[in-house]
Amino acid sequence: MSDKQYYENDRIWASGFEHSLDEIERLRAIKSLIAKEVTSLLDVGCGNGHFVNSMLRTEPIGRVCGVDRSRSALSLVKTEKYEASADNLPFKDNEFDLVCAFEVLEHLPIAIYEQAIREITRVAKKHVLISVPFQENIRSELISCPKCFCAFNRSYHLRSFDSNTIQGLFGDSNNKPLLQETKFCGTVRNYWGLSWLKRLVAGFRTPTLPPNAVCPHCGYASKQVERSAEHAEELTLDPPSTSQRVGQLLRGMLPSSTQARWVIAHYTFDQVDSNLQ
Repeated sequence: MSDKQYYENDRIWASGFEHSLDEIERLRAIKSLIAKEVTSLLDVGCGNGHFVNSMLRTEPIGRVCGVDRSRSALSLVKTEKYEASADNLPFKDNEFDLVCAFEVLEHLPIAIYEQAIREITRVAKKHVLISVPFQENIRSELISCPKCFCAFNRSYHLRSFDSNTIQGLFGDSNNKPLLQETKFCGTVRNYWGLSWLKRLVAGFRTPTLPPNAVCPHCGYASKQVERSAEHAEELTLDPPSTSQRVGQLLRGMLPSSTQARWVIAHYTFDQVDSNLQ
């Protein structure tokens, strides 16, 4: 099983997602949790550099570094950067005052996830910042590959996080960062019964993949992903399919509720005043 094709898709990293109001709010909340004492920072799974590039422009931190497994993503990062996986960080113990992982942990298979937690702990000296989707319904976003019929989350999310998960994220090890503060931001709307309706409809139609999707089992890709390698600069999103329009109609009819989209957690290795900005 390989998801490399997905993460090397230029369209994902140049999609402009960082300009949404929710993303702007999330970035502002993250920066509010950075201690003034921080002089070195590592962003694990930095993606296209949305966070680290913004730190170069606005924050007086001496060393800002990003790590990601995707060469396509790293091509957009404008600071010190390394191609590496979260479970094997190429740094010394306690090398960074602050280690961050934003929208990363939910993507990691269990073996990589557990080792990544240990690696974040190893290279962090004082602070850790984690951001993940909050109480996400993983099953509601399952899609099926039309070639091998593998079911997977459209965003490649493999786990959900709640308050208890955040509290116990770093386990019971002696040298673990302790949770100091959490912030919630963004808004997501949950539709009652939508997951059931999706599964019902899926039983009566041939599976299709949405734009940017790549099956993690067989590698089958949507046409937009296949075209992106050669014509990335010419691409525009295809109009919504019939099933997507039906989904939008159903959302307008179903009862719903809202909740925070993300939780941001600040951990420190010592119970000290973090002197937040």
